[in-house]
Amino acid sequence: MNYILSKNELLRIIGIIFGLFTIILLIVFLFKPEPIIASLVVDFGLFFIVLLTLIFFLKKKKLSWQDFGFNCVKPKWFFYSFLFIFLVILLGGELSNLLSKLIGGESGSLSSNEIISDKNWINILNFKIVIALLVPFAEEVLFRGFLFKYIRQEKSFLFSAILSSLLFSLIHFDLSSLPFTFLLGFTAAFTYEKGGSLFYPILIHMGVNNIASTAFLLSALN
Repeated sequence: MNYILSKNELLRIIGIIFGLFTIILLIVFLFKPEPIIASLVVDFGLFFIVLLTLIFFLKKKKLSWQDFGFNCVKPKWFFYSFLFIFLVILLGGELSNLLSKLIGGESGSLSSNEIISDKNWINILNFKIVIALLVPFAEEVLFRGFLFKYIRQEKSFLFSAILSSLLFSLIHFDLSSLPFTFLLGFTAAFTYEKGGSLFYPILIHMGVNNIASTAFLLSALN
């Protein structure tokens, strides 16, 4: 984290990302494609918007990818990242199940996105590539690379991690999965803070999404 991110820069970045993302949502709403195609368009759109915004930001600030946070991976934190993946899946999943029972809703980060195609290659593209790989990259760059980074410049780690994790949970629009998404966000922030590289939270997020999407896909196809 070898740079300073100003408030105006953060607001501009968020405005660009959510502005363009809103346009994609409007296009999907107007054309009303089948759910699986809508999901692919929205998630691919988010990935490319965040990626292009990041590239533009790095060029404007004359920063390298390493300056932004993509530092070398250390074996210790690489190993810890895998432990956090199972912590989020087991503990986060159990807490979300308990909350779901209390509020009478469905739990799970993918339960509200029940999109299954009769074509296996589309399911693999959607669940194993987009949801498991591209979306985690985009969300970690936005919430840890930009948002957590900005808050952490002035506040303590605990405050920064909690606030960024709450915002991360809220954008998923699923109350029953809040413990799951919050724990994912907090562990991502923790590994970023202690490990010093964005690769760790991205790895954790990819691992969690991969396991969760695989379980959802298998249960839906059975």
